[in-house]
Amino acid sequence: MFPEEFLTYKTLAFTLSLAKSLTYQTIRHKVLKPQIRLSLVRANQTTSRSRSRERAVFALVRSSAALLLTTALVIWLPNSLTKALSLNQPFETSCLAQKKLSATPEQNKIDSQLLFAIDQMRGDKGAPAEEIKLRKDSKGRVLVDVRASVTKKLLARIKNFGGKVISSSPRDDSVIAFISLDKLEVLAKAKDVRFIMPAAEAINN
Repeated sequence: MFPEEFLTYKTLAFTLSLAKSLTYQTIRHKVLKPQIRLSLVRANQTTSRSRSRERAVFALVRSSAALLLTTALVIWLPNSLTKALSLNQPFETSCLAQKKLSATPEQNKIDSQLLFAIDQMRGDKGAPAEEIKLRKDSKGRVLVDVRASVTKKLLARIKNFGGKVISSSPRDDSVIAFISLDKLEVLAKAKDVRFIMPAAEAINN
């Protein structure tokens, strides 16, 4: 091979090698790198979606667990409280339930504490053992609040029963008076009397 032809061949080989290298670099930067970046982006998106699904599933499981726990508490707690109350309820509560079952119409107009005090006064076997605390005067009469239409007839009836009127309020339909326990049921029979309860305090007019 002649020198000139040899140089031409070397030049052509170098040119082809350079073109090949440039083509490879072009493909690498223009085609492969974007594809790699796209693959990485897709992988990141897939990972993000997977994490989002995992968080959603975890949130759903947590919500379901909370719902189940709440439902269990709603079902269990009232039953537990009922059992606890049935085991530890005061004697007065049992007496009150029995009293309501056997109460007369006039007894339904009288506060339970007054009814217990009446039972204790009569020596009823079903009465609570503990003394009912009520405000009393020197004659043993209890201070009560009679809820009724305040009329002269009502005030006279209270006095005829040996009671002492402390105050009256036609506006509030209330009469505060000291009345003997054994007269309360008789007083409650009156149609205009709606309820008799222990007085919170005496109000002097």
